Amino acid sequence: MNRPALGVLLSSLLAVTASAQTSPQPQPQPVPQPPPLATPVDKPYVGPIDLSVDARNVTDRVEHVHELIPVVPGSSEMVLLFPEWIPGEHAPSGPIDNLAGIVTTVDGKRVQWTRSTVDVYAFHVPLPRGAKSVGLDFDYLTPIKPSVGRIEFSDAILDLKWNQVLMYPSGYFSRDITFHPTLTLPSGWKYATALEQASGETQSNTPPADGTIHFAATTLNTLVDSPLYAGINFARYDLTPAATDPVHLDVFADKPEQVKMTPEELDLHKKLALEADKLYASHHYKHYDFLLLLSDVVGGEGLEHHQSSEDGTGADYLTDWAAGIGDRDLLAHEYTHSWNGKFR
Repeated sequence: MNRPALGVLLSSLLAVTASAQTSPQPQPQPVPQPPPLATPVDKPYVGPIDLSVDARNVTDRVEHVHELIPVVPGSSEMVLLFPEWIPGEHAPSGPIDNLAGIVTTVDGKRVQWTRSTVDVYAFHVPLPRGAKSVGLDFDYLTPIKPSVGRIEFSDAILDLKWNQVLMYPSGYFSRDITFHPTLTLPSGWKYATALEQASGETQSNTPPADGTIHFAATTLNTLVDSPLYAGINFARYDLTPAATDPVHLDVFADKPEQVKMTPEELDLHKKLALEADKLYASHHYKHYDFLLLLSDVVGGEGLEHHQSSEDGTGADYLTDWAAGIGDRDLLAHEYTHSWNGKFR
């Protein structure tokens, strides 16, 4: 570059710099907030939501979810919420970071959802005029390392928390939203839950031949409060203290020998139910299920529910009974919460 041309370039740069110094840069300004999410109203949602969960992917430990959600007539948008406040937590800590592959459709046609800019648990789905239903598909990626989170799924046991495998429309109380849940399990697995099977199906802990269990319609709050344990090594023990107070202990373990209970162990667990029956002189559940997992792979647990409890301890709880005295208060603790906490 010759000197005259270089001089012209430098003059131009100086002029631009001077202009920038005399013209103030635009400063950040507040952005208007979007409209708030609808305040819940205490009235029934327009129709039941079909919820299907496929838990057969034992290798990757991924649970696939499909929902079909009726649209309130005349709506131009549906806002779907992933449960934020969940059982046993004292903060809004629903594991939304474990969701993947979220796809929405309207009447069978792909429609792109958008994430709320102020609430990460909310997803906006635009609705064309006359829309009838929204389809929702996503995967729940269960932790595969303890450093990521509690292990909930192994090649022998599943601890299914329904709040992790569903979304629901905003603007309604959970008690006013009805779900029709179904679950498909790996071949040969058994299951236990406080939920009841759909009318006309055999009440059993063994799924039908295709592995799909159809549960009776239930409200969202009851569904979330009714977790399910499943696994390949299973035993059920009757602890019923009275004909009007059905209580069962549903045991799942890493190995088949770990679910076997001696007569002494069974008698002590029966006394637990009997003492509670005499102590409280009442029961408000239709039936109660202790969901007990004995595992050195799936993480331990202690979580109360109205008609069941999630109880998890080491694999040797029954096989080394004398050494497990420190874990024996777990069932009684969570059982008491059915009166103190859930019922209250």
